[in-house]
Amino acid sequence: VSKKNGEYFRLRENLYFLPLEDNKFSAKFLNDLPEFLNACRKEYDYILIDSTPVLRIDSVFLENTDYVIIPGYADKVTTESMINVLEEIDAEKILAIVLNRFRPTEIQNSFLEELMDSVEGTDIVFADPIPHLSFIEKMLHNQKTVWEFTNKDANKVQDTFCQIIKKLQEKQAV
Repeated sequence: VSKKNGEYFRLRENLYFLPLEDNKFSAKFLNDLPEFLNACRKEYDYILIDSTPVLRIDSVFLENTDYVIIPGYADKVTTESMINVLEEIDAEKILAIVLNRFRPTEIQNSFLEELMDSVEGTDIVFADPIPHLSFIEKMLHNQKTVWEFTNKDANKVQDTFCQIIKKLQEKQAV
């Protein structure tokens, strides 16, 4: 990022990956990141940032992003964190919330309800939770995408992503 010539890796046709060397971000890196992201915007249609919850970097990403998708689990700590994010970020920036590895237990259902209540009355997509599925583990192990599967479970996950893509297209059309 600081050298403005990040080494991209082609993962698939039209899908590139730019790894970060570590999770320690210097002041120079944080200062250079907005310019780097703007240069990437000219070259790519979409830039997806999979950020670890590191406060310093997240604030820079949030300032330089159009939309945020919040992934998480239906547990106490994650739910509280997600609700805090909902309260701290402009709701117009939050595109979607996606729960992953969901099991419809009494406890997880209670966290699901709490999150659903938190987004009620907003334009945020609260996608159907992605269940804890063994095929996802196999998919990741084999370096495949969900789009390369045609089973019933894959179709449910694809539907979740399609909900998000549709919302993104709607927002871009405005």
